[in-house]
Amino acid sequence: MPLADLKRKKLFSEQTNYLIESDTIAYELESNLPKEFGDKCKTIRGAVELLQRLDKIFAGDRRWGIVTSGTYSLASQWLDMFGMPIPDVFITAEKVARGKPDPEGYLLGRTLLSADESVRKTIVFEDAPAGIRAGKAADAVVIRQGDSDEFVIRVLREA
Repeated sequence: MPLADLKRKKLFSEQTNYLIESDTIAYELESNLPKEFGDKCKTIRGAVELLQRLDKIFAGDRRWGIVTSGTYSLASQWLDMFGMPIPDVFITAEKVARGKPDPEGYLLGRTLLSADESVRKTIVFEDAPAGIRAGKAADAVVIRQGDSDEFVIRVLREA
């Protein structure tokens, strides 16, 4: 192998290791958030009851899911901490190539929830501008969660 190729391979290897180490550190830090700060967080009012009710209404029937920008570790810990069920369709950061505002996560979730093209009505509950844009781009009905914010209201109107 020519010297230039060996140098490139070594540089790529060093960069790849750095990226892997950085991603691992970030993943570990993110995964500890619920343990470290869970006592300072609260759910959106009515969220626990809504998910528990959906879980009973559609028991054994994949009619609802969660699409989140968080990792599986982070999102599942938050759900567990607040007594929320983890649905069969649980789209996390690891399952998509492009995160919000790209609609990929919502489109994947809708596909997994319904094999019947005619029954693909989707309602998205969102708390962030990127998620609102993603929901709108997926042609879903978007319901804004959380505090009123002029920027978010503008995003909803523009999307």
